[in-house]
Amino acid sequence: MNAQKLSRKEATIARSEAILKSAMDVFSECGFYEADVDEIAHRANVGKGTVYNHFGNKQKLFLSVVEWGIKSLEEKIIASIENLESFQEKIHIASHIYFEFFENQKNFFRVLVREKSNFREEMEKKFTKKYSIHLHILENEIKRGIESDELKGVNPHQCAVLLMGMYNALIYDWFCMEMDGKLTDRIAIIEELFFSGLMKQ
Repeated sequence: MNAQKLSRKEATIARSEAILKSAMDVFSECGFYEADVDEIAHRANVGKGTVYNHFGNKQKLFLSVVEWGIKSLEEKIIASIENLESFQEKIHIASHIYFEFFENQKNFFRVLVREKSNFREEMEKKFTKKYSIHLHILENEIKRGIESDELKGVNPHQCAVLLMGMYNALIYDWFCMEMDGKLTDRIAIIEELFFSGLMKQ
């Protein structure tokens, strides 16, 4: 009985993820208003009613896609650095994952920017929550770097805000420049500026 319940739960999770993946693609290609729930259901290989049963309506589905995408990025970053010791190595790996995510999800970033005004209040709540988590993780790593004597005695919060700002500014500029070159190639300038000012000699 327990095995049967577990398999049903796993099947429900798998359907939800299939819908989210399909929805991310369709919203990326068409934008929110032009996106067709029938097309999302078709790509997820489920009925239209199943989409609504899982997510309620198109707006809730869109916001779930945003949250799911950001959560996926967060989980990848945390998993990649949890066994590393060096602050510099952690930031290097985390930067690559952050930039690779948006390089591989070009349209997802475009949707976030384009649709933010349509769902300002809801989007800001989700972004503030997730941004705070990312910032908190980075701030804690900077604190550890200071404690291990790798870094100068800076303000961890302000330093984390500056680094996130550099990330997002370069990503946005890359999109404005019509994705000229690889996004990950821009990591070098962040590391040069950030580490030269922060690392102890």
